[in-house]
Amino acid sequence: MRLAKGGPLGAALKEALRAGNQGGRNMGGGKGQKRCANLAAGRKIYVGNLPRDVQDEKLREAIARKCEKAYGLVDYVHVAALDESKKESRFEGKLHEGYAFVRFKDEDAARKAHDQLSDSGVLAFEGQSRPLRVEWAREIHEEDIDQEAVKASEDRRRARNEHKRRQRRRNKEIEVDELQGILNGIPAPAGLQAGTLFRDLEESSLFGRASGLACRSIEWADVPKECDPGAIEWYSSKVKEHVERRRQRKRCQVESFALILSKLVEQARRKTTRERIKVVDFGSGSGGLCLPLAFLFPDIDFHAVDMKSRAIELLLEKAHKAGLTNVTASAQMIEQYVGDFDVGLALHACGNATDYAMLRCVSRKAAFALCPCCVGKLKFSLEGGSSFSSVFKSYK
Repeated sequence: MRLAKGGPLGAALKEALRAGNQGGRNMGGGKGQKRCANLAAGRKIYVGNLPRDVQDEKLREAIARKCEKAYGLVDYVHVAALDESKKESRFEGKLHEGYAFVRFKDEDAARKAHDQLSDSGVLAFEGQSRPLRVEWAREIHEEDIDQEAVKASEDRRRARNEHKRRQRRRNKEIEVDELQGILNGIPAPAGLQAGTLFRDLEESSLFGRASGLACRSIEWADVPKECDPGAIEWYSSKVKEHVERRRQRKRCQVESFALILSKLVEQARRKTTRERIKVVDFGSGSGGLCLPLAFLFPDIDFHAVDMKSRAIELLLEKAHKAGLTNVTASAQMIEQYVGDFDVGLALHACGNATDYAMLRCVSRKAAFALCPCCVGKLKFSLEGGSSFSSVFKSYK
């Protein structure tokens, strides 16, 4: 499918091509072919091997006159203009490219011309040395585009998109109503009551650890860089915009978990007989969540669990440099952890790792706050695997 010389037709042409049949060489010009935005479908032929020393206008008039007399009314004749870039001597004296497109008023006339023109002698020119080459045209000119059909198609497309948007809005409203119904049935402090945990951080003096003053967020300037997930040392990218966006996300995650943890710890203290509360960070990685929380809550013991031994090594190294004495860690699968604890945390534990973290918490009757990762790796669970593989149960 080619675009005829004369420049691109933009969105209108693309719409016409999407709309359907455009009259290719194998179409045969049949009456049953699909109607679309291309007005030339089944009515336009290509005529090649025309004499190139005849003026464009004279050739156009001769083709239109002779074809109308022999076959039927003609809409237009396009003679292909000579490419201006062809300056070689072999093109001297040649006035055009030697081929033309003829569009007829109806398909019957076009079919007759297609079947008979090359052998009929209707288009005989003086000095013509080669027989005419006649095919169904594949090129589309601007006159071939039915603008009304294109507009109607665009209107239908907009109507479909608007209908889909309304459907999505209705489905979202239904989902929200269902979720609210479920949350209303969950007793406090969970369910809808959990939202009260996120009142303005100004109400909490938790984050003024270094200054002793209430503030709207953690005073990250007081947090050692080894414990700050927003520190530049944590990122391989040196692009300022990338680092800044990630810094904001990671710090916001820590602030949210810190606020929730403060409430969970209050409840845990009322239930446990241990002197110090123990928090386990499942799927800790190299400490993006565990380390800043350990710095903010020095009177709480933190234990990090991750399947990657190298991540645990980095976490402990950072904890040592930051002077943290309330952090321990173990390299193992979440489902293999058997220690006692009071609160369980998990941030972006992939696939069924979040499920295993929840099971560990439930089995120990521990409070928990979990923020799951994408669900893509749950496919490994369906295949009987682990959180990272459909085959291997352990990362080691």
